[in-house]
Amino acid sequence: MQSDDHTRWWEVLKMVTDIDLAKQLLGGCRRTLESYPEYSGLYILSAFSRLALPNYEIELVNQDFSTGINFIREQFDFETQELIITNIINVYQSKIGQINEEFGELLLGLFPSRNIARLIYHSLQIQSMAILLSNLLQNTKKFNNYYIGN
Repeated sequence: MQSDDHTRWWEVLKMVTDIDLAKQLLGGCRRTLESYPEYSGLYILSAFSRLALPNYEIELVNQDFSTGINFIREQFDFETQELIITNIINVYQSKIGQINEEFGELLLGLFPSRNIARLIYHSLQIQSMAILLSNLLQNTKKFNNYYIGN
């Protein structure tokens, strides 16, 4: 389970098909985190395991996602970070459903990229639009400075 190969995280999640497997994965993640507290994949797997349990605590889910994404930002280059966040969104939508507002805000707050804003636009239109328009404004300013000069 401890691997820097983020593609293996999704393979592990595919094996979680019921509550008992989610509990086992969560327990394994929590135990392994005691020895490897900076391993981003374990936090992401923990968060998804918690979501599969009845009566999960959203605060713990968000804390695991937040910690995992922060470590992802430290451990991977930008393209890989964006790929991992995209996979998190895709897995969330396939297993849980549409991204809720709280989770969308968490994602955009930690990783405010144009591609992520596009992916969750339907769940978080105003915040996504702000990111998309901000990028447009920056590009317009660059264009003006380069071609017009000012």
